[in-house]
Amino acid sequence: MENDSSRRDRFNGETSLVDLAVILARRWRLIVSVFAVVTFSGTLYSVIVPPQYEFVSLVQVAKTSTSEPLEPPAALVATLKSQWWPDAQASYRSKVGAGLPFDITFENPPNTALLRLSSEASQESEELVSRIHKRLIEQVLGKQNALLREYETGLDVRLNALNGALSELQGGVGNEAAAAIATLYESKAEIELKRQALMGPEIITEARRIADLGTPATSLIVVLSAILGATLGIFSALFSVFVGHVRDALSGDLRD
Repeated sequence: MENDSSRRDRFNGETSLVDLAVILARRWRLIVSVFAVVTFSGTLYSVIVPPQYEFVSLVQVAKTSTSEPLEPPAALVATLKSQWWPDAQASYRSKVGAGLPFDITFENPPNTALLRLSSEASQESEELVSRIHKRLIEQVLGKQNALLREYETGLDVRLNALNGALSELQGGVGNEAAAAIATLYESKAEIELKRQALMGPEIITEARRIADLGTPATSLIVVLSAILGATLGIFSALFSVFVGHVRDALSGDLRD
């Protein structure tokens, strides 16, 4: 019977390159099987994965007479990310029982009053992308139009106040009354210009397919799959030897 000392020497001794070569040669079927399965799986994935496209929506936010946004686009981006987009995802999940098959990126291009929504998705998801983009854009337009009406109401209140003051001064005489009337007319003209120069929000493009992102390079996936398959095959062979040694050691201890 093999004693404990000899068993330790057998399992704790150093393994030479010749030993490794013998192990791999004896288990070549396992290595080839793992290599073939992994390589085939990677190749199959590269063939069946659908091509991806980029879908983009652009919205021009409402602006004042100074061409400044009525609301900073960055604030709209924050609202979309933290509230409206998560709500849309939760609503879809509750109806379908699964998450949306795409994501949306929100950004404000530098030095513009634009809001950009972009998604990467397959052609099969184009209608769904369009529907979700439209829903989010409607929420943006709703908030923008509400702010626009509020701003216009403020201008109208100021105009009414100026018209009332002008009515009271119309019968006045003297230089002071004339100067006051002139100032009021100037202020009224400025406010009317502001009101006329207001620009409401505008949809520039909605879920437009602008780029074909293609599919992952088939050759690259095949090469990477082959490398991974060979690595996993060798590891499987070595691991099977390790498992065998552990099993022998356990069975030997039980016999002792």
